[in-house]
Amino acid sequence: MRGKSFPVGRYLPPSPPKNTKDLEQLITSKDPTVRKDAAKFLIGRKEFKTQLLVLTKDADSEVRKSAVEVLGWNGDSEIYQFLSDTDLDVVVTALDGIRHTKIGDGQGIELLLQHPDSEIRLRALQALVAVFGELSQKQKTLLSELCSDPDERIRASALMIFPKKMLRTEASDWLRWMVTLSEPMVYVEGVDDMASFGQKGTLDQKAWIRGVVEMEDDFLHRRFSWNDEKDRPPSHRALRPPLFREYGRPNRG
Repeated sequence: MRGKSFPVGRYLPPSPPKNTKDLEQLITSKDPTVRKDAAKFLIGRKEFKTQLLVLTKDADSEVRKSAVEVLGWNGDSEIYQFLSDTDLDVVVTALDGIRHTKIGDGQGIELLLQHPDSEIRLRALQALVAVFGELSQKQKTLLSELCSDPDERIRASALMIFPKKMLRTEASDWLRWMVTLSEPMVYVEGVDDMASFGQKGTLDQKAWIRGVVEMEDDFLHRRFSWNDEKDRPPSHRALRPPLFREYGRPNRG
């Protein structure tokens, strides 16, 4: 009811199981949160693979996701069967596990490079590159097609492999910055964007960019922030170069 508050019991995670019996009680709990937390105790405990596989078949996708994450840390090739899970969060977790532990032969990952969900395409690309030290011609062709993907994260990851495929009309300063860091020679005279000049340009180009940033910064702060110049804080009186950061790796769930 509106205007009414209801007390909610505080959730306390289970204590680490002392033996197999304790573990069995956790993975058969009626509370899916307990089952989800039970999987965390199985990282590095390959002797309990049977119990872990029970959790990977759980009806609750959050439980499956937690169990699949453990498969990834354990380097278990069983993780590949979850590339077709009905919950995309589980698929992302499987791909990320394959990537960071370099599991298996990549079989089935290529199919996900054309998935309609951009997060799946990104994680599939990263997993494929991690598994294969050297790419086949077919894989190179598949990855090169992602150099024009609408998602700038995916384009950036693909262009790290094929930097010379970056278009001069590329609109993302962040992407240009990322590619420049990996392949400084990509930028040639005539490409006049903030990311390249600000990071890899000549002293004159860097000074020019700092001036542009200062004028834009000054305009915005005068227009939107302070009516009186003396109220302007010291942090906004100095030159502030463009700031670029890599995307994080958020957990979709």
